[in-house]
Amino acid sequence: MHRIVKQGGCVSLGTDSNARISMLEEMRWMEYAQRLHREERGVCVDGFGSMANYLIGSATKNGARCLGIPAGCIEVGKLADFTVVDLTHAQLSGATPETLGATLCCGADNSVIAKTIVSGK
Repeated sequence: MHRIVKQGGCVSLGTDSNARISMLEEMRWMEYAQRLHREERGVCVDGFGSMANYLIGSATKNGARCLGIPAGCIEVGKLADFTVVDLTHAQLSGATPETLGATLCCGADNSVIAKTIVSGK
């Protein structure tokens, strides 16, 4: 995966599980698998060293890019597909704006998701 990104490729993340569909869990597994494969920490990070931005980007904007659809970010002209997170959920207790992404990627499950919006509905 590291070589793909280094050469300008796009890595996206998705799930086809029929037992438990959880993008939060998929993000954790992606990071964990790469850590085991490379035998080091901090391998799934963006150019600024953010693991959360890398993982969330892989699940959103990179997924849309790989599928060739206008989605993956909140922007005029893009599909309004997004998840609403319950910021009052106990699993997010103590998370700050700076740590919220990492808290979601590393320590939360689907119970923090209040709603999923697809095509604005």
